Amino acid sequence: MGSPAKASVESFDDIAPTALFTAYWRQYGNDPHAGPIFETAAAIWQQCGAPLPDFRKDERYHGPTMEIRQKVGDLLLKKAVATQVLDLGAGLSPRGLSKLGIPYVELDIPVMTTLKEMVLQRLHRTGLVERRPNHILVPGSALDPDTFAQAVSHFDRAKPVTVFSEGFLHYLNNDQRAQVATNVVRVLTEFGGAWVTDLPHLPLGSDGAPVPRFQNLGTSRDVRGLAFADQDTALKFFAGQRLVTKPEDSIAYADPGILSGLVSLDRVDLTKAEVAKKQSTWAMHIFHLAGSTRA
Repeated sequence: MGSPAKASVESFDDIAPTALFTAYWRQYGNDPHAGPIFETAAAIWQQCGAPLPDFRKDERYHGPTMEIRQKVGDLLLKKAVATQVLDLGAGLSPRGLSKLGIPYVELDIPVMTTLKEMVLQRLHRTGLVERRPNHILVPGSALDPDTFAQAVSHFDRAKPVTVFSEGFLHYLNNDQRAQVATNVVRVLTEFGGAWVTDLPHLPLGSDGAPVPRFQNLGTSRDVRGLAFADQDTALKFFAGQRLVTKPEDSIAYADPGILSGLVSLDRVDLTKAEVAKKQSTWAMHIFHLAGSTRA
């Protein structure tokens, strides 16, 4: 595993509480690494003098949301035939730990990379997580072409690259999304492959109407102004970046096959119908370069 900054985390001012919130809610699914990652990160967080957020806020819906994201992302990575993955803004996601046998590179801001390295080092020492040389953490910005180049330097150039992002584009404005898309297009042009990602458009509330405020998970920051009005608008934006998808390369979060078997529903006392209504506008997609044989 690559080494991020050597300095210990002394301040979490640059890390949105979202990182811990999503780690907490992932425990409601069935990923075996989710619990140890959250517990270790929370312990480090407290040892560095940062107060823990109120994790139980809105957990009844966020637990199933995180399990759905995990399930949909894994299915689309399999459909994309991922043989090496670049994960943008992975945070404390356990996804890279489950992708045994393939190179998995995570690109995230330096302080987040440092925190995750500290978490994984503790889990390695206790034997809860196997040390994997092909699971690499790269500190930096996904907006920076040089950092992107550094991240993909770990890959076999004879194989395609699958770029992955989950909940990452929600925090960027359109200029920043265009820059990330430019970096992704450069990678796909060089290696071939695909980009698996969700899209930031306005969600619906439990009553089926657009929410009055769209806050990022775990903070009070209103990111409504950064969201696309709807999925079609988002898809048109990415088509303008030479990135296109097909209906068969998309999975809706409310798909009955996805909602079936969610272990988090019983844990938060929700029905599939209640979760389906909340997730009715959300989906994840496989994007290919326009004009490619897969597009």
